[in-house]
Amino acid sequence: MTTCSICKFDVPSSLSFVKCCNHMAHTNCLKNFVAKRNCCPKCNEQITQSDVVPIVFDPPQQQPKNLQNEGNSNRVTEVLNAVLERLRGYRTGTDQEEAQIRQVGEAFEIIVRTKNNENNPDKPSTSDDVAPFKQNAWDKIMSIVKSKEVGFIVLALILALLCVFFWEIAVSAGALSQTTEFIGGALAALRLYAPGLAVTLQWLFPQKYYHQNKCKHCRNKSFCKRHGNIRLVHRDVLDPCMWINRHIENHYKPLELPWTLCLKSIFHWNNETLNIWTHLIGLFILTYLQYWTLLEALPSVQAPIIDYLVMTMAMLCCQLCMLLSSAYHIFGCHSPIRRKQWLKADLFGVSAALVGLYMSGLYTSFYNFPEIRRFYGTLIGAMSITTSLFATSRFSERNTQKRIGLLELLYLSMALIAMAPTLHWIQLHGGLSNPHVQQWLPNLCILFILLGGAFAFYTTLFPERLFPGIF
Repeated sequence: MTTCSICKFDVPSSLSFVKCCNHMAHTNCLKNFVAKRNCCPKCNEQITQSDVVPIVFDPPQQQPKNLQNEGNSNRVTEVLNAVLERLRGYRTGTDQEEAQIRQVGEAFEIIVRTKNNENNPDKPSTSDDVAPFKQNAWDKIMSIVKSKEVGFIVLALILALLCVFFWEIAVSAGALSQTTEFIGGALAALRLYAPGLAVTLQWLFPQKYYHQNKCKHCRNKSFCKRHGNIRLVHRDVLDPCMWINRHIENHYKPLELPWTLCLKSIFHWNNETLNIWTHLIGLFILTYLQYWTLLEALPSVQAPIIDYLVMTMAMLCCQLCMLLSSAYHIFGCHSPIRRKQWLKADLFGVSAALVGLYMSGLYTSFYNFPEIRRFYGTLIGAMSITTSLFATSRFSERNTQKRIGLLELLYLSMALIAMAPTLHWIQLHGGLSNPHVQQWLPNLCILFILLGGAFAFYTTLFPERLFPGIF
């Protein structure tokens, strides 16, 4: 058979015949013809769709007319290469359009590579077409280091700071008398746990370009749960409730991210990495301070049981703030509903931290004035409970898109009211000339400066408002 009697094309396709005269044609052409005219295209006999019988027919091994010679085939390859070069050099205004163009370019690369392999069957496969060779544990670690992942660099710096911090603690406590033994043990442990470390780092920082041509999720989706790839998105593809700061435009985590990839995003560089790690490091420091307070500071002065309870509750409130804030930045990217829920938890943690600060401050400042301590404690406690209930209520959802709402004003009022107990404490101790006041007043000033600075950074959107689109 050379041409179809209906469409007049000779491109190989599935064939069917009619029972009346055994006339053959393309299946789609024949079915459409019978559906419109209810007759055979050759003998004009009345037939139905049931009279069209598909057949198994192996067409002749021939190329289409426009691809029969090698010159035309090379011409097609040249056209594909030209289109690919245009796609590689194409730039648009938004990251979303550039991502779409990049996906089209990757598809054309696959087409060009396949066409080149057809034209040159004896040509060996490139490194992109074959699986990478099996590496040992140390090679995997070095390949990850050489990939210059920004997230890995940040993680390494943070781990180095933590190591220095705990090293100083251990040295001051006299736990590391033999430095050489410690270094030898660390090297032995590194040699022992290098395979597990390599697997962990490979899971944290997969080679992005290895799976992009093989896995459709890595190539087309914003994340791949199997290979652990996460592709950051632009602000325009997210709902407005997923972002508050209008000056931060890029590097957002995608929606519907599984909780395993949310945990993995802790070690990826995105616009929430610093928020996550500053709160996590604060949680670690507060945990150590709680351990030091309960096991060393308070037992050394033979403190009563009420001191243990107050210090424990104050530390737990601050730790809860750090934990909920880091969890909000880690898991808040799942969906708009989950983000609102985690935001309420974050605001509740901020309220708990304020309660912890005031609890410890009022208890120690008015330690010898129980009635005054009880009065200020009741006042601050009532305000803290009101703020906590407001932070978790439905009314607060209308204030989540505002930088300065009613909730922020409540926090500011709590900070300003704290000035009254401070002035009262100075007056009870005889003014600024008292040595006790001179010793502790600078620490209170530092606390108020830090709280005011944090509120100022939050409300003024500094420094991202000076460099919109950079963060």
